[in-house]
Amino acid sequence: MSAKGSHPFILPSHVSIPLIDEFDKRLETAPRITLETHYTNPSNASLVDNSGLRFFLVPPREFAGDTFMGGSVMRHGLEPGKHLVERFGLCRVPTQAGRIHVFGYMRHAHRRGRQLYSFGARPVSGAKATYTRLYNMSTPDAPFDYNLQTVQMLPKEHVYEPNDVIVTQCNYDTSKDTERVRFGVSTDDEMCLMYTYYYPRVSTMAWHLCMELMGSGEALSTLTSRGVRFE
Repeated sequence: MSAKGSHPFILPSHVSIPLIDEFDKRLETAPRITLETHYTNPSNASLVDNSGLRFFLVPPREFAGDTFMGGSVMRHGLEPGKHLVERFGLCRVPTQAGRIHVFGYMRHAHRRGRQLYSFGARPVSGAKATYTRLYNMSTPDAPFDYNLQTVQMLPKEHVYEPNDVIVTQCNYDTSKDTERVRFGVSTDDEMCLMYTYYYPRVSTMAWHLCMELMGSGEALSTLTSRGVRFE
């Protein structure tokens, strides 16, 4: 994943991301890397793009890694004319995933994004809808900068188990908008995504859009109002 302001992304020494393995047999006969690029060109000028990416291939390392995406697809868009519009999404680690190690993340939104952060939680055994708080990926007081979107490596890996959840909160400023803002890839649209880098790679989570529950408002207070407890 590359975005505006990205720095070089160097994987941990014990993790590599395979180009071809048992989860992607489609590429065996024609291995390739596909690059998708989005442009903003409001002046409609004739521009030539000479940018690109450089990949370094290494032998397989101890663990095969991958990425999954948490956040919200914001089905109803964002209300215009507000200094604070909140959206959140909940990602539940699949049972078949087993234990996974998260080593990095990247927050992604567009020009209206102001805060993007996540926290993990684990179900309390025998307690209905009760979770223990685990980890933070970014924090509410860390502002989001559209012009500086790069992978953040965690100082210590986060370990998640099946049925753990990762809640992602996205806050926006739509005070300059007069019409509802839709979810989309254009810079004039908005997104709420938390790209999460982990290992070992799981077939059901390879580039998985992990958004089990989508809601409006501040995640903790909204989920609490629905009977979910976080200890």
